[in-house]
Amino acid sequence: MKKLLSLLAIFSLSCTNTVNLISCGNIANNKPHLPPIKPKEPIVKDVFYYEKLKTRNLQQKLKNMMK
Repeated sequence: MKKLLSLLAIFSLSCTNTVNLISCGNIANNKPHLPPIKPKEPIVKDVFYYEKLKTRNLQQKLKNMMK
């Protein structure tokens, strides 16, 4: 009876160890889902880009004030 219990204990331990190894292996092999890489845009699109932004912002503020 003791031999049977010891064999069952060894068998259960070996099964849990292999299950843990398999699950750890699956976690290690899974790659995280990353969004696709977007091409980098130039920092300055236009020489007067920032000036245009300023004028747009001023125009919007004026429109809001007129309402």
